[in-house]
Amino acid sequence: MLIALVVLLALVVGGVASAYALVQSASPQSGAPAGGDSLAVSEGSFEPPAASVEEPTSITITFAGDCTLGTEESFDYESSFTGYYDAQGPDYFFANVKSIFEADDLTVSNCEGVLTEATTSEDKEYAYKGAPLYAEIFARSSVEATTVSNNHIYDYGWNSRGDTLAALDAAGVTAFGDEIVAYRDVKGVKVALIGANMLREAFSKEEEQGNDSFSSKLRRTRVPRSSSCSCIGASCGNTIQLTIR
Repeated sequence: MLIALVVLLALVVGGVASAYALVQSASPQSGAPAGGDSLAVSEGSFEPPAASVEEPTSITITFAGDCTLGTEESFDYESSFTGYYDAQGPDYFFANVKSIFEADDLTVSNCEGVLTEATTSEDKEYAYKGAPLYAEIFARSSVEATTVSNNHIYDYGWNSRGDTLAALDAAGVTAFGDEIVAYRDVKGVKVALIGANMLREAFSKEEEQGNDSFSSKLRRTRVPRSSSCSCIGASCGNTIQLTIR
């Protein structure tokens, strides 16, 4: 019984090969009398298990580029995003590409504008905003994640970025960008999402609020070593699809 216990411990600690070696050393030597608790293993009958080979994981990511879910208030209503939303509904805008987004493993966009109820815009040529409920357009179109790093994320003041993050979260869309590094599990692969915008307009707004400049914040944006990410996705302005194996 003692030998059987040693074998079990060896299986847990060292695997089958270690257990086999222990059994051989613990078995009666050639010519020694066999005892009641002896355990004999025939070398010819032992076959180590075949090593398992994992199939490589392939993931397809679509970067959809700039998506403005809203309008500039000076634009004509009927031909504006808001006018089309009211007339066509939330599924209109990505209808021609939804099947592509559904077929991939992850779709990432750039939310180029704010989703807020604020009414006072920044003093700039174009300030884009949409209603917070517009975030559902992403969710209904299989856009799983979006960056908020762009030169329109403060178009309606400092708090409009926070309003946008809240709207996206309520819709179940992963938001990332600047100091926010998001993580998604895609077919068992841990993907880190990082958004960066180097236009001066973006980080000068933060400096006005007494915060770190964007450039210094970007230098501190790192994927922690402990996160063990297998893939890092970076937002871009153009539409592109890539497959990683």
